[in-house]
Amino acid sequence: MAAGQQWYYVKNQQKYGPVSAAELQSLVRSGKLGPRDLIWTDQWPDWRAVATVPGLMGSAAGAQSGPPPLPPRAGKGSAPPRDDAEEADGRRPPSTMGIVIGALAGGIALTVLACCGIAALFDPVNVAPQRPAPRAVVDEPPARGFLDPEPDAGQSM
Repeated sequence: MAAGQQWYYVKNQQKYGPVSAAELQSLVRSGKLGPRDLIWTDQWPDWRAVATVPGLMGSAAGAQSGPPPLPPRAGKGSAPPRDDAEEADGRRPPSTMGIVIGALAGGIALTVLACCGIAALFDPVNVAPQRPAPRAVVDEPPARGFLDPEPDAGQSM
């Protein structure tokens, strides 16, 4: 970056500048310009992201690196380092292979149940047409019951 160059930058879709190279580096160091923000100088045909300019993000390495790692825990004895996948209560979450096997077993069980249901629909016992029971043919009229009046009751002869 030449000291006399004029720089422009885009922040929140608004163009700013011209600024000097020192001002541009100060904006990056302070975090006002991030790695994805665009910058331009008259020596470039197009706008570029801050992260793509050699040496510009390196000058902000101390400000952008974050806090140092935590020190080891002090206490009763030294505990072995925890795996990142281990939950707070000491159990491990299920592995991907366990999830895949469980899904396959569930799929097979559902397929078997579906096949049994379809087979029950097409059971040969239930498919045969049902014939009506034969009816008895009676030539005589039904017998008169106790409450039936006699045919000549009430008639005089």
